[in-house]
Amino acid sequence: MPLIDGQTVRECEIGNTRWGPHGCCGSWRSTIAPSNALVHLTRFIGPWSIHLKPELSEILARGDKEQVEDARKNSPKLWLFLVRNHGELTAADGLTAKAMQYEIGNPLTAERMTRHVLAAALYAPLRVVLYEDPSGRAVFEYDLPSSLFGQFGDERVAQVGRELDVELETALQAASSARLTREGH
Repeated sequence: MPLIDGQTVRECEIGNTRWGPHGCCGSWRSTIAPSNALVHLTRFIGPWSIHLKPELSEILARGDKEQVEDARKNSPKLWLFLVRNHGELTAADGLTAKAMQYEIGNPLTAERMTRHVLAAALYAPLRVVLYEDPSGRAVFEYDLPSSLFGQFGDERVAQVGRELDVELETALQAASSARLTREGH
């Protein structure tokens, strides 16, 4: 996997059957043609389509251990925090880039790390970018959570980072498989 500034970066080309360091592609048009980011996100990335419920942060702030445990067992592992259209930002330079950034995560998961190392909040929620590469393929790219959270030297935080690696990869593989099925491949 490529290293950028000491961090491991993962790419996932949507629609291709291969998955690895430069893994899973499809055309940008077939992947996120709708202009409304939330529409394509909901359609394309099911596990992230659920918007963050403010109640999660509230039960953490209140210290309601019973509700926190219930939410850990019964809530989605990944929530959508924010969507940004980074492609629009290039218009001032006359470019027409296609790029969306998603902030995803779970405050319940973040709390499992920040209780040990507050600086882990620098990387929670996670960021994933979906962009069109020069050949017209749609590519997801993100820093591996284990790389981000492993740098703190605390095994409890690093373990959560490894769990997030699996959750994120599972979600992207599911999105890629769903895309392939819908495209008839």
